Amino acid sequence: PERIKTMQRNWIGKSEGAEAVFEINGKKFTVFTTRVDTLFGVSFLAVSPQYIDLEHLISKEKRKDVESFLKKIKLTKQEDIDKMEKEGVFTGSYAIHPLTKEKIPVWIGNFVLAEYGSGIVMGVPAHDERDFHFAQKYKLPVKVVIRPENEKVQGLTMSEAYTGSGKLINSFGFNGL
Repeated sequence: PERIKTMQRNWIGKSEGAEAVFEINGKKFTVFTTRVDTLFGVSFLAVSPQYIDLEHLISKEKRKDVESFLKKIKLTKQEDIDKMEKEGVFTGSYAIHPLTKEKIPVWIGNFVLAEYGSGIVMGVPAHDERDFHFAQKYKLPVKVVIRPENEKVQGLTMSEAYTGSGKLINSFGFNGL
Protein backbone atom coordinates (compact mmCIF):
# COMPACT_ATOMS: atom_id res chain seq x y z
CA PRO A 1 0.00 0.00 0.00
CA GLU A 2 1.12 3.56 -0.75
CA ARG A 3 1.02 4.58 2.92
CA ILE A 4 3.46 1.80 3.77
CA LYS A 5 5.78 2.80 0.93
CA THR A 6 5.79 6.39 2.19
CA MET A 7 6.44 5.23 5.75
CA GLN A 8 9.34 3.05 4.58
CA ARG A 9 10.89 5.85 2.52
CA ASN A 10 10.73 8.24 5.45
CA TRP A 11 11.58 5.86 8.26
CA ILE A 12 13.27 2.66 7.22
CA GLY A 13 14.74 3.61 3.88
CA LYS A 14 14.97 1.63 0.72
CA SER A 15 15.86 -2.07 0.79
CA GLU A 16 17.95 -3.12 -2.15
CA GLY A 17 17.94 -6.70 -3.24
CA ALA A 18 16.64 -9.16 -5.75
CA GLU A 19 13.63 -11.32 -6.37
CA ALA A 20 13.78 -15.08 -6.89
CA VAL A 21 10.88 -17.15 -8.17
CA PHE A 22 10.01 -20.38 -6.35
CA GLU A 23 7.32 -22.79 -7.45
CA ILE A 24 4.91 -23.94 -4.74
CA ASN A 25 2.09 -26.37 -5.48
CA GLY A 26 2.38 -25.69 -9.21
CA LYS A 27 2.20 -21.90 -8.88
CA LYS A 28 5.07 -19.38 -9.08
CA PHE A 29 5.78 -17.13 -6.08
CA THR A 30 8.19 -14.19 -5.96
CA VAL A 31 10.49 -14.07 -2.95
CA PHE A 32 12.49 -10.95 -2.02
CA THR A 33 16.02 -11.09 -0.64
CA THR A 34 18.66 -8.52 0.21
CA ARG A 35 21.33 -11.26 -0.07
CA VAL A 36 20.99 -12.98 -3.45
CA ASP A 37 24.51 -14.33 -2.90
CA THR A 38 23.03 -16.69 -0.29
CA LEU A 39 20.45 -18.24 -2.65
CA PHE A 40 22.11 -21.67 -2.47
CA GLY A 41 21.83 -21.53 1.36
CA VAL A 42 18.02 -21.38 1.47
CA SER A 43 16.65 -24.11 3.73
CA PHE A 44 13.10 -22.76 4.18
CA LEU A 45 10.75 -20.04 3.01
CA ALA A 46 8.85 -17.94 5.52
CA VAL A 47 5.51 -16.34 4.66
CA SER A 48 3.68 -13.53 6.37
CA PRO A 49 0.54 -14.56 8.31
CA GLN A 50 -1.25 -11.84 6.29
CA TYR A 51 0.01 -13.05 2.91
CA ILE A 52 -2.69 -12.52 0.28
CA ASP A 53 -2.47 -16.05 -1.22
CA LEU A 54 -1.83 -17.93 2.03
CA GLU A 55 -4.65 -20.43 1.40
CA HIS A 56 -2.82 -21.79 -1.65
CA LEU A 57 0.14 -22.72 0.56
CA ILE A 58 -1.63 -24.69 3.32
CA SER A 59 -2.00 -28.46 2.97
CA LYS A 60 -5.12 -30.22 4.24
CA GLU A 61 -3.01 -32.12 6.80
CA LYS A 62 -1.66 -28.89 8.34
CA ARG A 63 -4.82 -26.75 8.18
CA LYS A 64 -5.67 -27.12 11.91
CA ASP A 65 -2.10 -26.33 13.01
CA VAL A 66 -2.03 -23.27 10.77
CA GLU A 67 -5.45 -22.04 11.92
CA SER A 68 -4.37 -22.37 15.55
CA PHE A 69 -1.16 -20.41 14.87
CA LEU A 70 -3.02 -17.69 12.95
CA LYS A 71 -5.56 -17.35 15.76
CA LYS A 72 -2.71 -16.88 18.25
CA ILE A 73 -1.16 -14.20 15.98
CA LYS A 74 -4.48 -12.34 15.62
CA LEU A 75 -4.82 -12.15 19.41
CA THR A 76 -1.37 -10.56 19.74
CA LYS A 77 -0.88 -6.81 19.40
CA GLN A 78 1.53 -5.72 16.63
CA GLU A 79 3.89 -4.04 19.10
CA ASP A 80 4.05 -7.31 21.09
CA ILE A 81 4.78 -9.37 17.94
CA ASP A 82 7.87 -7.25 17.31
CA LYS A 83 9.21 -8.18 20.77
CA MET A 84 8.09 -11.85 20.71
CA GLU A 85 10.25 -14.85 20.08
CA LYS A 86 10.20 -15.69 16.39
CA GLU A 87 7.67 -18.47 15.89
CA GLY A 88 6.13 -20.27 12.98
CA VAL A 89 4.16 -23.19 11.69
CA PHE A 90 4.87 -25.51 8.77
CA THR A 91 2.26 -25.15 6.00
CA GLY A 92 2.69 -28.70 4.73
CA SER A 93 3.86 -27.34 1.37
CA TYR A 94 7.26 -27.32 -0.25
CA ALA A 95 8.78 -24.84 -2.67
CA ILE A 96 11.01 -25.94 -5.52
CA HIS A 97 14.37 -24.19 -5.32
CA PRO A 98 14.83 -22.31 -8.64
CA LEU A 99 18.45 -23.44 -9.11
CA THR A 100 18.87 -26.76 -7.28
CA LYS A 101 15.29 -28.07 -7.71
CA GLU A 102 15.39 -29.16 -4.03
CA LYS A 103 12.17 -29.26 -2.04
CA ILE A 104 12.24 -26.40 0.52
CA PRO A 105 9.64 -26.37 3.36
CA VAL A 106 7.30 -23.39 3.48
CA TRP A 107 6.58 -21.94 6.93
CA ILE A 108 4.40 -19.13 8.19
CA GLY A 109 6.45 -16.87 10.45
CA ASN A 110 5.29 -14.22 12.90
CA PHE A 111 8.33 -12.12 11.89
CA VAL A 112 7.50 -11.78 8.17
CA LEU A 113 5.75 -8.57 7.15
CA ALA A 114 3.18 -8.70 4.35
CA GLU A 115 4.24 -5.19 3.30
CA TYR A 116 7.95 -6.03 2.98
CA GLY A 117 9.01 -7.30 -0.43
CA SER A 118 6.46 -9.86 -1.58
CA GLY A 119 5.46 -11.08 1.90
CA ILE A 120 7.65 -14.18 1.48
CA VAL A 121 11.31 -14.28 2.49
CA MET A 122 14.13 -16.76 2.01
CA GLY A 123 15.27 -18.51 5.18
CA VAL A 124 19.07 -18.69 5.11
CA PRO A 125 20.04 -19.72 8.65
CA ALA A 126 23.80 -19.85 8.07
CA HIS A 127 23.87 -16.17 7.10
CA ASP A 128 21.04 -14.43 8.97
CA GLU A 129 20.69 -14.29 12.78
CA ARG A 130 16.88 -14.35 12.82
CA ASP A 131 16.77 -17.27 10.39
CA PHE A 132 19.47 -19.07 12.39
CA HIS A 133 17.45 -18.91 15.63
CA PHE A 134 14.27 -19.94 13.80
CA ALA A 135 16.06 -22.92 12.20
CA GLN A 136 17.53 -23.98 15.55
CA LYS A 137 14.10 -23.85 17.19
CA TYR A 138 12.42 -25.93 14.46
CA LYS A 139 15.43 -28.15 13.62
CA LEU A 140 15.75 -26.91 10.05
CA PRO A 141 18.97 -27.42 8.06
CA VAL A 142 21.75 -24.84 8.04
CA LYS A 143 23.57 -24.63 4.70
CA VAL A 144 26.83 -22.68 4.74
CA VAL A 145 27.46 -20.87 1.45
CA ILE A 146 29.78 -18.02 2.45
CA ARG A 147 33.21 -18.52 3.98
CA PRO A 148 35.18 -15.59 5.42
CA GLU A 149 38.16 -15.01 3.13
CA ASN A 150 40.70 -15.44 5.92
CA GLU A 151 39.30 -18.72 7.30
CA LYS A 152 39.28 -22.32 6.21
CA VAL A 153 36.02 -24.25 6.36
CA GLN A 154 36.09 -26.45 9.43
CA GLY A 155 32.97 -28.55 9.12
CA LEU A 156 29.52 -27.23 8.45
CA THR A 157 28.25 -26.86 11.98
CA MET A 158 27.75 -23.35 13.29
CA SER A 159 27.01 -21.79 16.65
CA GLU A 160 25.85 -18.51 15.10
CA ALA A 161 25.11 -17.06 11.68
CA TYR A 162 27.93 -15.58 9.64
CA THR A 163 26.59 -12.36 8.11
CA GLY A 164 29.77 -10.88 6.68
CA SER A 165 31.34 -11.05 3.25
CA GLY A 166 33.60 -13.75 1.93
CA LYS A 167 33.91 -16.38 -0.77
CA LEU A 168 31.02 -18.49 -2.01
CA ILE A 169 31.15 -22.19 -1.21
CA ASN A 170 28.57 -24.95 -1.81
CA SER A 171 27.17 -22.77 -4.59
CA PHE A 172 27.80 -24.96 -7.65
CA GLY A 173 29.32 -22.93 -10.50
CA PHE A 174 29.66 -19.83 -8.30
CA ASN A 175 32.15 -21.26 -5.78
CA GLY A 176 35.10 -18.98 -5.14
CA LEU A 177 33.33 -15.76 -6.15
